[in-house]
Amino acid sequence: MQKVNSYKIPLSGEARENLRKKGQFWTPDWVAEAMVDYVFANQGGLLFDPAVGAGAFFRAAKVIAYEKNLHYSLSGMDIDPNALNEAIQYGLLKEDINHVKIGDFIFQSINDKLSAIVANPPYIRHHRISLETKKKLKQLSMENAGIVLDGRAGLHIYFLIRALTIGTL
Repeated sequence: MQKVNSYKIPLSGEARENLRKKGQFWTPDWVAEAMVDYVFANQGGLLFDPAVGAGAFFRAAKVIAYEKNLHYSLSGMDIDPNALNEAIQYGLLKEDINHVKIGDFIFQSINDKLSAIVANPPYIRHHRISLETKKKLKQLSMENAGIVLDGRAGLHIYFLIRALTIGTL
């Protein structure tokens, strides 16, 4: 299987600021491959990425599954349909993202039986989160963790709590 070059994050300017607003900081392929190798545990299965983005974890799953002759399937979510176009530019096929839903992972239910969840959560600092969203996040943390988190918690904290409440097989 041929590897495709990793996505390059803009270092400055408007392009970097646009990513920062959405919390989009793509995962390097070498990190994604190590993480997927770990969660596949030489068994494969249904890999769920709640923030697919440019598809680093899906690409990694394809590489690891090919190298270890594992059966796998891919599922995920993302809030940004444009990111999925980038995933195709960086080596994924349309069928690789067939089971990716456009939506906010934190606030949507997941009914699939997952073998593994792997993600690079969106990193949005608290001062960039709207008051309305913060209110929903506080309610979510109370429902899922039994506590209201400090208002300075970034979006990635809520993302982690949500992932931990889903569980896997």
